[in-house]
Amino acid sequence: MLTIITFIIGNGFDLATGLKTSYKDFLDVYKKPKKDDSKAVKWFKTKILEPDSANWENWADFEWQMGQASSQFNGKNCVDDFNECVENFNTSFKEYLREECEKIDWDSSEIDNCTDIFYNSISKFYEHIKSVDSWHSVENFIGYECTADFVQFNYTSVFDKLLERSNWYLQDNSRFARYIYNMHIHGKMDGYITMGVDNVEQISNEEIRRNPTSRNIFVKSDNITLVHSQDVNKTNYREQAFQSIAESRVICVFGSSIGATDQSYWAAIGEWLKNKSGKLVIFDVSGVAKDNTGSPLALDTYDTAVKKAKRKILEQFANVSNLGMDWTKNNLDRIIIELDTEMFGFKFPMKQT
Repeated sequence: MLTIITFIIGNGFDLATGLKTSYKDFLDVYKKPKKDDSKAVKWFKTKILEPDSANWENWADFEWQMGQASSQFNGKNCVDDFNECVENFNTSFKEYLREECEKIDWDSSEIDNCTDIFYNSISKFYEHIKSVDSWHSVENFIGYECTADFVQFNYTSVFDKLLERSNWYLQDNSRFARYIYNMHIHGKMDGYITMGVDNVEQISNEEIRRNPTSRNIFVKSDNITLVHSQDVNKTNYREQAFQSIAESRVICVFGSSIGATDQSYWAAIGEWLKNKSGKLVIFDVSGVAKDNTGSPLALDTYDTAVKKAKRKILEQFANVSNLGMDWTKNNLDRIIIELDTEMFGFKFPMKQT
């Protein structure tokens, strides 16, 4: 029987490989005024996004804060204005992603090295676990023959292209036999993309919250249902993602914000941890500055910073997964957090401009 390893891939993958797809990257471009901006969009850019932008570090922050900022849309046209601003932001972001991805030089000889690192990061993910005890606990835990499911929260196709190029399921000396599902559960930039809150209660404006169109475009589950209704013969990746989580032996998270706007998935992982004997590995590029001085004091400072960063991630997960800190602290052998990982440690070659 094959062991299922589920990889949850967030926007942090694109960022790690050199693409400028963070919320702040896009905001710097989006907030610039355009001649065809409507009155509502101009107000949105200057009154909603600009004042709080420093506090919106990632996409989960934006989605959550946008749900809360819906209360600032007032007047008889508040619903139409909200829907127009969400639509404008969504379509502008897709165009931004397309332009950013076109910068990658797929014909460069460096792509082969990127592909090798990509393949090894998946097939030997456990080698990126630094703690010796945790490394062995995972390596011995997964067994010899594995298959993988990929649940992508990001919108670009760069992960998909590397997956195709690597042919990793055909290579020798790997525990992985093949992959089954590669799921963009929030859509892709060349089609519909799902951006918004996890559930309707995260929209603070009651009038907007009650509006069917607002829910369809800004509540993720409603939007995915709407997209799927256009072709019921296609796999509903939201449902498949929950099934993959439930059947996993190990779940690896890379570059994903552990936020409330994807709470349904984190809650499903929490339920899986409580009812199964699986292990959760969270790879996070924390930005904690490493110490290369050899100074004992600097090493102690670094160690303190690492522990603080890991605790923050653990608390975030305990909250959104509904597990709570008591259960989480009593089951730390089931949750492994790796900071500043070298997993997917490559940069795409970019076209010369």
